[in-house]
Amino acid sequence: MAKNERKTSDYIHLQPEVTKRSRMMLIDWLIEVQDDLKLTDKTLYLAINIIDRFLAAETITIDEFQCVGIIALFIASKYQETNCRGFRPDVNEFVDYCDGAYERQDGLAMEIRILNRLGWRLSTSEINGP
Repeated sequence: MAKNERKTSDYIHLQPEVTKRSRMMLIDWLIEVQDDLKLTDKTLYLAINIIDRFLAAETITIDEFQCVGIIALFIASKYQETNCRGFRPDVNEFVDYCDGAYERQDGLAMEIRILNRLGWRLSTSEINGP
């Protein structure tokens, strides 16, 4: 993959239903979830990176936007938290923060969609590479 393909571009203009304001609101909400679950800052930063890279590569509807956010936090927590403090993320715990908007299978389907779109590359060192 060429180096410029790995960078997150300004994707908002590519998203017909997602705006800078809706992204800001999603991040604010994810900060609350992160605080409630006592997740590390690294987990939040990775989740935001995952969101931005996914949205730069794939158009979504506004109905999917919150699911993308919470599942990016779920993915990041599996990557960061499991190794550093034995936290075992459960997709149900994350989806429950969406107040019934999504079910377990929606979260799992979004997880696969995000991971496939990102080519299973999660860490920023894999993104930035040598």
